[in-house]
Amino acid sequence: VGGVAIGIVVGAASRWALCATADSFTEIAITLLAPYLAWVLGEVTHTSAVLACVAGGLHVRQHFSAAVAPVTRLQARAVWDLLIFVLNGFIFILIGLQLGALRTAIPAGRFGAVLMAGAAVSLTAILVRLAWVPAAAALPRLMSATLRARDPMPPWPNIFVTAWTGMRGIVTLAAALALPVTTAAGTPFPFRAEIILISFAVILATLVLQGLSLAPIIRALHLKEDRGFEREEMLAREQAASAALGRLDGLTGEDGVRVEHVERLRVHYSRQLQRFAGSGPVDADCSAEAGEQFRQLRHDTLTAERLALIQLRNEGTISDEVLHRLEHELDVEALRAGIGERRVPR
Repeated sequence: VGGVAIGIVVGAASRWALCATADSFTEIAITLLAPYLAWVLGEVTHTSAVLACVAGGLHVRQHFSAAVAPVTRLQARAVWDLLIFVLNGFIFILIGLQLGALRTAIPAGRFGAVLMAGAAVSLTAILVRLAWVPAAAALPRLMSATLRARDPMPPWPNIFVTAWTGMRGIVTLAAALALPVTTAAGTPFPFRAEIILISFAVILATLVLQGLSLAPIIRALHLKEDRGFEREEMLAREQAASAALGRLDGLTGEDGVRVEHVERLRVHYSRQLQRFAGSGPVDADCSAEAGEQFRQLRHDTLTAERLALIQLRNEGTISDEVLHRLEHELDVEALRAGIGERRVPR
């Protein structure tokens, strides 16, 4: 409880700081410093530093879309993706480096018992999740008819796959490594090495057993493609277009607003609303296949623009500054179209 409370307080303070700044680099620095602040406060107050970081991160992410500008979100995503990649690699390197030290810290006669305990805890974690996920899916629907109507019970193969994807990783290791080395009396913390080794065993067992078996299980269960995200996307686009049209109606007639600009945007959002309105089956234009065809077409046209700009720069017709400015616009458009990871063909 104390760790969660600290996380929420730090998250609220971080949210206030984000709203009070206007520089993207400062805002990204706040998102990097906030977890360390939550962790230190959790350690100083002898509460859960791990839960403080988790609660604070959830709170900030819940309000991040409205607190910062688009350029900050683009840059922050790049920074955090790189940081998470580096930390993941560092953590698993640390796992390998620590195993030798832990092996010597545990008496030879107890090493086998610790490994057996790790296997037992791993099996328990897997079985508990296999029991909990179906119960968590069924109980809310049994208690709420509205929820049953809005979101029926998923098929059992989907529930089983969700229950099976319970791989443990960094949070498990962080919780184990966060144990103090000594007690308040100065004596070694009892069973610290054993707990860390058991955590390693759980991570490795779930990653290897569940991770490597996931693809064969999905193929064996013949899972159908989930169209839920496509329906949610249609609903979201419909509501967003309606909100934009309502805002345009409020701006019509105001000083400084040109009628031709309003009408051009009104045509755009009217087409969006016409395409995505309705609560029936997924629009054929919104299907995964049609979306991929459009993304490929958009990739081809953006690539043509990019190559033309590069050629102009190489010929000396435009400067590097102009190229980079226009290239940024193309990059943002590629991200908006969902093709930000596709490169220019060689």
